[in-house]
Amino acid sequence: MASISGKISALWNRMGLLPQLTISVVLVILAAGRLRGYLQVVTESDYVREHHQSELRETQHFLAQMLPNYAVTGDVLMIQQLLDTQVKERDDIGRIQWQSRFGSLAAQDQGYTQLAAPDWFVRMTSVPAEEKISLVIMDGVNYGTLTLSVDPVPSLNRLWRHLMTQFKMIALVNATIILLLVLLLRRTLKTLRRLSVAAIRFKQGDHGVRVEATGSIEIRGAVQAFNRMAEDVELMLQSLAQSERRFRAIFDQTFQLAGLVDREGMLMDINQSALDAVGIRAVDAIGKAFWDTPWWRPEDEPRLRDAVERASQGEFIRFEISFMGPDGMPRSVDFSLKPVREKNREI
Repeated sequence: MASISGKISALWNRMGLLPQLTISVVLVILAAGRLRGYLQVVTESDYVREHHQSELRETQHFLAQMLPNYAVTGDVLMIQQLLDTQVKERDDIGRIQWQSRFGSLAAQDQGYTQLAAPDWFVRMTSVPAEEKISLVIMDGVNYGTLTLSVDPVPSLNRLWRHLMTQFKMIALVNATIILLLVLLLRRTLKTLRRLSVAAIRFKQGDHGVRVEATGSIEIRGAVQAFNRMAEDVELMLQSLAQSERRFRAIFDQTFQLAGLVDREGMLMDINQSALDAVGIRAVDAIGKAFWDTPWWRPEDEPRLRDAVERASQGEFIRFEISFMGPDGMPRSVDFSLKPVREKNREI
């Protein structure tokens, strides 16, 4: 069960915004429509059952007053006509039977109605076939027995057609809402896709990318925020690049031998004067431990390690040391190591 729910969750997360909204709205409308349909069927079923009882009572009351008048004289034709008329005029009375000393008469609806509703709907409505049997007595005289039968099929078919009409309306509402969602969100989703692509391009180094602000007010606000951010970052990077160029120009053109190491003693940068002093390239030194670079002899390592360690604690270090130039002659330098602190005061 957990595996199935996990797969459903993963599938849901892979869907786009429009499918998620569409499915959510459809499920809500279907659930609301199903609940409304069920409540409506229950309410109408109660009404139908009460209507059947009312039809039985009214028909029984009417015939109980009329039948004795014809039963006294034995007018069988008039009794049959009376029964036929009642079956035709009553919507739900399917059969009337009259049993008297003159014999048995019956009237039945001749129009056969086939049940259109499915079995589950019939079970849900609980509209049964009802029958009412009563003795017709007037002035203490028993004239006969009257049997009235209700055929539930016409009522069940009416209820089923009504429910199907409701479902068709729900389907139409679903289609309309889905169409509106597509029309309303399509432009917004296009803007979101463009914003996503622009963010990827920006991450990859295209800092001049911008997105046209279209769609809803919320989407336009997000796009405008991205454009402002991209513009600010682009200006900042341009400023940093300019500062870097200025720094590099000063750093490389000074006659001093200058470099930058981290707290562990790894050489991070070196100026051109220092490289020219031993005839190497930057790639030959940057990224190595400072004491392993071409300027120093193996016996200088302990002294340089100690200097880096003390400088990493905030101490300014200065001493004289020599290195071998490209011509093989020693060069003496005034070596200093000064800690540089960042804004958070860390070295």
